[in-house]
Amino acid sequence: MLSSTKNLLCAAVLAATPWLAQAAPTCSYSQGLGPMAPGQTLSVGRSVVSAGSFTDCYDFSVNYNAEASGNTAEVNASFGASVSFGTIDVWGVELFRDGVSVGAFDNTPESFFFPDLEDGNYLLAVSATTTRGSGRLRVAYTGSLSTVLDSTPDTGNQVPEPASLALVLGALGAAGLGARRKRAAR
Repeated sequence: MLSSTKNLLCAAVLAATPWLAQAAPTCSYSQGLGPMAPGQTLSVGRSVVSAGSFTDCYDFSVNYNAEASGNTAEVNASFGASVSFGTIDVWGVELFRDGVSVGAFDNTPESFFFPDLEDGNYLLAVSATTTRGSGRLRVAYTGSLSTVLDSTPDTGNQVPEPASLALVLGALGAAGLGARRKRAAR
């Protein structure tokens, strides 16, 4: 009874695993970048006045196996080294596919890289925190997003051609027939 309970518990945990993936964030700002061609670079970024944390979302799609990379830069409002009118700290960049995190979170957003993207719809989430000093000057971040063809060969999803499959099945059939005749001859 204990063994069947363990098996049932393991099956329930494995069945729930897809729902444990992180869902897409709540976006403070959204921009559709559209379909991206291989080698295309697009700009991302925005300026803000108010203090607080936010997540900006950029939707894009690829119809090929791709690698995405990019960078962000912070633009703070200050006068010299000692007078700050506001700061921005971009602390994370995360990638989602069809609303689910692809497990790609980069907490060094000055430069980010996401390999092995399959064709589909993606959301790039840029998270930042701003502070406001004296005055109502804007702080901002700016950056870019680029995609290129994935240089890694995809060996996991190869499907054999019908002729190769027929050859393998024929060889297995011949081996089985030979074993059957050998057993019958004894």
